[in-house]
Amino acid sequence: MRKRFFLIFFAGVFILAFFLRIYTLSDNLFYSYEQGRDLLVIKKIVEEHKLTLIGPRTSVEGIFHGPLYYYLSVLPFILGKGNPVFITIFFIFWQSLGAIFFYILIKDAFNKRAAVWGSLLYVVSYGLIVYSRWFSHPPLIISFSTLFFWSLLKISKNQEKYYLLAAFSWAAIFHLDLVVAVFFLPGVVAFFFWQKLKKPSLAIFVSTVLVLFLSFSSYLLFDFRHDFLMFNGLKRFLLSSSGISQVDLVKILRNITDRYTLEVQDVLGSNLPNFIVYFFFLPLVFLFLTRKKTAGEKLLLIWITAVPTIGMLFSPLFGLKHYLVGLGPGIIMLIVWWLTRFESGIKKNLANGLLIFLILDNLWLVKNWLPINRNVFYLLSHQGMILSNQLKAVDFVYQRASHKNFSYEPFTIPYWSQAGWQYLFSWYGAKKYGFFPEMGRESKIFYIIIEPGSQNNYLESWLANIDRESKILEEKNFEGIYVQKRERPFNFLDNKR
Repeated sequence: MRKRFFLIFFAGVFILAFFLRIYTLSDNLFYSYEQGRDLLVIKKIVEEHKLTLIGPRTSVEGIFHGPLYYYLSVLPFILGKGNPVFITIFFIFWQSLGAIFFYILIKDAFNKRAAVWGSLLYVVSYGLIVYSRWFSHPPLIISFSTLFFWSLLKISKNQEKYYLLAAFSWAAIFHLDLVVAVFFLPGVVAFFFWQKLKKPSLAIFVSTVLVLFLSFSSYLLFDFRHDFLMFNGLKRFLLSSSGISQVDLVKILRNITDRYTLEVQDVLGSNLPNFIVYFFFLPLVFLFLTRKKTAGEKLLLIWITAVPTIGMLFSPLFGLKHYLVGLGPGIIMLIVWWLTRFESGIKKNLANGLLIFLILDNLWLVKNWLPINRNVFYLLSHQGMILSNQLKAVDFVYQRASHKNFSYEPFTIPYWSQAGWQYLFSWYGAKKYGFFPEMGRESKIFYIIIEPGSQNNYLESWLANIDRESKILEEKNFEGIYVQKRERPFNFLDNKR
């Protein structure tokens, strides 16, 4: 009976997590140049069988993430025929499974009551839902980080076979975002010494090393074939002034506090900022001062504090929000650990009431904020870049062209990367209308596309140059995406040649 109950509970948790994460997704999926860049690579892997040894670029010159994200995208790319929405839904399936992984972790670390509350908060967390709807590589880290810390907990209970799972999940995190994986390392080392973990057997040790070697083989092969490009890039970064920064304790503490404050607000309840911040730091202090900590409590403290360890050294990198992507489940785990410590009386009722309030508050955020993309961090620098509106712009261009050849030129953010529109015209436009136009101003009738948020001096200069050689025939606005149909004089191209 109890087994059947938990099977029903797991199914309900998964279905609710999946539903909340795909809610209004087709009308609100964020799509920009990075998504187009990645999709063009995946398209080449699928259609041209052009394999790659590395993944997307990092913010450090010469350093790349691993190719795992591209290869994980191949199957949904094929099944969804290149549709970004379908690929995102495929990854949301993985994120929804993370709620079940999270339940198992908390149950093994604390108890079933904490696990039930924790998995429910995981399911409805507005911040985790927003992450899961981001069509990019960092969000996949959330579920892998849960598996990683669960495997560490199992290792602490002398189940050495979980060394393999720990190696696999950490390597996956490294492929998805190597900075996040590096941030985890100091905490992992501290946990091993703190918990006095036993060394693995020779067979497990060799197997673990083999898993790590195979995981990084593409990196090694790429670097060997390209004159150690990544090794030299890493060396330049570490030796430059932009690498390890000088220690400024006040700046470090402010930086860490600000980053954690924003993450806690997003994960637990974005519309209750002050209340949520105090609500987080109080149990963190309580956990820190607890004298006799269980393995689960040690792991939780390591999870919560591992990131700032490297952040104190690499403070320029620490400011990027997605470097804390693996922290969300840890925040929820801390809250349920604290509130489920009260086992009877009015304190237990108040704690349960507070947990119910957090769940209902996040459901309210999903209902009211998600359809309008409010408090979605990756849209802040690309306001209005919604796939459904971009597809309307592509439809407009093709329909006005009336099956006649045309060219187009987008003004993008950043201008040098137009991969986003290039993919949309090659995947959606060419498939639906039968031909792929030239990019640029190579025909008498051409179209320009102006992305929202690009109003600046560069745009004015760009438009002034276009105005000297063409006139506007028609203009359309798709929720901030401007499309202009333009015409050149008959003899303009001949004179230009």
